[in-house]
Amino acid sequence: THWRQERLFTAAQKLCNAMNIPSPQPEDYRPTAASEPFYGVYYGQAALPMNPDILYTLQGDLLEQCTVYNYETGKTAGIYDWSKLSSSDLYQVFLSGSVSLLRIDNPNTQTERELIVFRDSFGSAMAPLLVQGYKSVTLVDIRYLSSVMLDRFIDFHGQDVLFLYSTLVLNNSSTIK
Repeated sequence: THWRQERLFTAAQKLCNAMNIPSPQPEDYRPTAASEPFYGVYYGQAALPMNPDILYTLQGDLLEQCTVYNYETGKTAGIYDWSKLSSSDLYQVFLSGSVSLLRIDNPNTQTERELIVFRDSFGSAMAPLLVQGYKSVTLVDIRYLSSVMLDRFIDFHGQDVLFLYSTLVLNNSSTIK
């Protein structure tokens, strides 16, 4: 039930056009297959033999130069957490998986614009395709961080805001705090 990042360009371009920021161009990225087979988080519950899928990440100069600050660990890393390739859910390779609060910093932008994305794991695959138009992109997962506590971590001051949730979360709103 997850997006394939290498196939998100049309959706990302529509979002970028609506937000009046530069759109990602497929020719600027190289889809790269993960070294491990991808079964998805629900594979163990299927109780049926299933063929794995291939998980792709996008490589490119822009993404390789961005840094990601994890508020939970206090550490800075890259867009992809390659250590998650050995986890039970390879999809966590995108922005370290289920993390309540992250910030992507883009050192190569010509703008001071910032974006706040309220998201679930679907947003972890899409957010890297939005960084081109922003100095920083803050990712908030209010399944794990109460919205009452947001002002402790985020100073709202005119940033663009995007709500990017899967239908699984929207149809089960009790997961949102």
